[in-house]
Order: sequence, then C-alpha cells, then structure tokens
Amino acid sequence: ALYLTELGCRWLTATSKFSDMILNSLALAFVINIDELLYHSILPAATRNQIANTKLFFPEGKQPKTLAQVETSEWAGYRRSTMYLVASVTFPIAYARIFQTVLPGDLGLLRKMCSHHIAESRDLLCTAWAFMDHAHCYGSAHSANIAEL
Repeated sequence: ALYLTELGCRWLTATSKFSDMILNSLALAFVINIDELLYHSILPAATRNQIANTKLFFPEGKQPKTLAQVETSEWAGYRRSTMYLVASVTFPIAYARIFQTVLPGDLGLLRKMCSHHIAESRDLLCTAWAFMDHAHCYGSAHSANIAEL
C-alpha cells in the first residue's frame, strides 16, 4: 500500500497539464479500487456473507467494561485520530519538499525553463467572433472538417 501511494504521488506529480492530472487521478482510483470491484462483481452473495461473518478477533470478555476502561479506550481513539490528522497533513508537505523526484527543488528554475510554454498556454485562441471563422480559432484542419459537414 505504501509503495502504491508513493508511485501514485510520483505519477500525479509528473503530469504536465491539469486535464491529464484529472485523468491520471481517475486511473489511479480505478487501480486502487479494482479489488473491491472484482470482489463485489465476481463472488456470489453467499460467499460474501460467509466472509463478512468470519470472526478473526476474540471477544473482549463477558464482563462489561468499567468507566475507566471506557475512558481509556476513548482517549486512545482520540490519540489515534490526532495521529491520522497529523500524518495526513505532514505527508503531502514531506512528499513535496523531500521525497518527490519529479520537480526540481527550486521551482524558479522550472519557471525559467518553461516560460515560453506558460506564455503560450495563456494566450487566447479564440476571439468573441470565433463562430464566424473557425480557421483563426482551431486551425485550417478543423475548419476543413466543419466545411465537410
């Protein structure tokens, strides 16, 4: 699971366009959820019920917990939730600053190398009157395809 997380973060970091990142995140979600999809679509309901009713842990005992035991288990749950919160905030920051190998450490270098691409991607392709002449907006190949329709 940790390797899949690291590989997925590297894969999403390496995308150059926002649309590619959306598609890659959908593909990553599919890879992560394929086992659940196969489980629910292939196994019969009776087998799924048998697996759901399998008890792997022993009961705590027949005696009810005391108030101190209940409070101790509640505080353990709060500590666990706090640890998950800290880990979910720390991991993206640590990954971006330390572990990722896709982007350079100084993003100013990336901005210098990609300045032409950034400026080109921000240029408007179409004007307000683009519906009158498609060649200026989409190029001549697209206009020829529209003319054939």
